[in-house]
This record gives sequence, C-alpha cells and structure tokens, in this order.
Amino acid sequence: MTAYNRFTPKRIFEKLKQFARRGTALVAPSLYGEPYYTCPLCGFRGPFVMAKTRTHALCPKCGSLERHRHQKLVLDRLAKEKLIDFDNARCLQFAPDAVTPALRRYCREVVTADLSPKPGSIKLDMCAMDVADESYDIVYASHVLEHIPDDLTALKEIERVLKPGGIAILPVPAVQDHTVEYDAPDPNDDDHWRKVGYDYYQRYEKFFKTVKLYRASDFPGEFQTYVYDTIRNVRLEEETPVCVKSA
Repeated sequence: MTAYNRFTPKRIFEKLKQFARRGTALVAPSLYGEPYYTCPLCGFRGPFVMAKTRTHALCPKCGSLERHRHQKLVLDRLAKEKLIDFDNARCLQFAPDAVTPALRRYCREVVTADLSPKPGSIKLDMCAMDVADESYDIVYASHVLEHIPDDLTALKEIERVLKPGGIAILPVPAVQDHTVEYDAPDPNDDDHWRKVGYDYYQRYEKFFKTVKLYRASDFPGEFQTYVYDTIRNVRLEEETPVCVKSA
C-alpha cells in the first residue's frame, strides 16, 4: 500500500483557497447569497463554498465535504435501524477525517489508523494489518481503496478483522459507470490507482454477506450531499456502501 501525500504544492494551494472561502462565508455569508444549507456535523446554517471544481461542497465552519455530511446521515440512519450496537462497538477508521468526531460519539472506542499517521493515530497497512481476527465491530475507510493497488487484498483483510455480523463502511469516489484501472497512481487524479465506477461495489460482494447502498436522494436536500461538478456540468449523487459480514 502506497502512502498518500497530502502535502504537494497543488494540494496546499487548494487548501489555502478553501480557508479563504470559508472565512468569507463565515464573516460575510451574504456575499455568497442563497441557497443556504445545514451541516449535520456541526449545525452550521448558511452557504457552502466551492472545493476544487465543486460548488456547494464545503461547510465553512467544520470543513466537511459532501461525502462527510452524507456519511454522518448514514450513521444516524444505521443507529436508528439498530443494524449494530454502537454503544458497545469498537471501530477501526482508516484516515481520520471530519466524520471522526461523530464516530467517537456513537462508538465505545474508535482507533484511527494510516500509513503516515497523524498524532493520535496508529500506523497500519490496510493490506497487511497487524490486527487479530474478528477484533472490530466496524471498519470505516472513506475514499481510501482507490489509493490502494491491491484493493482485493485490502478487502480480504477488512473482512478478516471484522467480527461476525460487523459492518464495513467503504465509500469511494464513483463518477462513471465502469471502473478503469491505472498502471500507476495518476497524479492528475489525486494519485488514485483507478477511476472508480458504479460497478466497483460488486467487488465488495465477494467478501460480505450483504452490501447496501445509501444515496444522497435518501436524505433531505437541506444537508447538500450531492456533488456539483462545474467542469462536466453534472450533479452526481454521493453514495455510501455499508457491507455486512456473515454472522
């Protein structure tokens, strides 16, 4: 598994632009005008700002993106449906992000991991986890598998460390019908090893009993979980697959 470099000049410049937009939206939201949205992660009500080429993407208060807000709504739905006993759940999350605080509120324990871990996280290779079988009730990896060349090995490891009846929440940035594999990480596609298609979720079915897909249209529009791509002039539904291991 190859470590993802967050600190290229291009990504640093994009982050600086995002901070500037966030500050403006917080101090002078009227400059952005309507529409106003609600962030389910931090409760902010107001305009969401652009991230890269996506409009209405970023919550200016907490920095959550479309996928983070969607995943929070999915966690709320899973808790309501009692798919898993969150109060007693141990969760392993790869690459902590804006959803991590919500996971910590729901779960008894959350262990965050990465190949290049930040303080508070452990170093762990998803393709060769130094973790005992059936150790966790939840494995959470958002927009991670597209960065792994041998993703099937990673999926096998995720299934191994999950307890029977446990769940894996494994969103990926699906933007087309069919997945295209690259020969190497594509620097023009955020160093992804593949451009993920909607057929990618079929790979999960090789390892898990059921795979349920939650879409942006499953939740109220006020939370803005759609992807508005200004380059292709399209609106895509954010999707969150929830995979259940056989009991």
